[in-house]
Amino acid sequence: MGHFDLNLVRVFLAIWDHRSVTAAAERLQLTQPAVSQSLRRLRDLYADPLFLRVGNVMEPTQKAQALWAPLRAALDAISATVLQDREFDPAVSDRRFRVTMSDIAEVNLLPRLAAMLERQAPRLQLDVSRMEPGQVATQLRAGLIDIALGHVPDLCGPEIRSVTCWSDSYVCLMSESHPLAGRSVTPADFARLRFVDTASQAPGFQRIRRALADMNLERQVVMTTDLYAAVPEILRRTGLVALYPYSAALQANAHGDFYLSPLPGPLPPAEIAAHHHAKFDTDPGIRWLHGAIVSVLSSLAPPPFDPEATRSWN
Repeated sequence: MGHFDLNLVRVFLAIWDHRSVTAAAERLQLTQPAVSQSLRRLRDLYADPLFLRVGNVMEPTQKAQALWAPLRAALDAISATVLQDREFDPAVSDRRFRVTMSDIAEVNLLPRLAAMLERQAPRLQLDVSRMEPGQVATQLRAGLIDIALGHVPDLCGPEIRSVTCWSDSYVCLMSESHPLAGRSVTPADFARLRFVDTASQAPGFQRIRRALADMNLERQVVMTTDLYAAVPEILRRTGLVALYPYSAALQANAHGDFYLSPLPGPLPPAEIAAHHHAKFDTDPGIRWLHGAIVSVLSSLAPPPFDPEATRSWN
């Protein structure tokens, strides 16, 4: 086969992950003609088209399917030898990490994570993006993100390292001036209440909706928003209510503007897990950040439920 360029492996794997020459070029920070040229070299080397266009997608041939595992393993092995010799000192490192989070994690936990990093790793840089559950596995495998924080039940298997580090119950959050403030919500009340809901398609929110349906609890949703953090202010100004994690409700109720009612039936808890890809186990930076996140979030257990709580959760 002669001289083999390792960059060709990276091109092959990028096209495999994205099923697109254009997307692969963006990921590798190369021009599209450069990636197309690399694909032509790969086709010559293996005497096979490797990827064939089907509609707008580049689908792998049988030869490409057979090549994926050994090429992936080879690149991971080479990367591991580089990473294991890399030193990481959080006190002085200015490394930039990429973390994707669910909206619950971003609103409730990101401020505490930022405070921890300011103390322990003041020069470290963090790029935070909103989690896309269907893309997390691919992003972790490709190294596009370093750590994912959220509830992603489909993210499993030996290649994914996951630790559930935070769990909370849901309450019914309403303004203190709401007619039902001061008493527990009954199933009949629940059916009459007017809800604001998040439009999130995250698995955690979908799980809540299924659980309500299983208990025959119907919600009258009159408003949806993609901005989770906007919900408390909406409730403050209206007669709407919302399902909200208890700890987040305590934060919103720091000045006693809300009433927190228990729900008329049990719901699955709000959960946040920290995920990273096994191929980065030898990366001391990712290993440190993952451990630090798990440590700080595990220490933030929500207090026992108190419907009259008027203090923030710390």
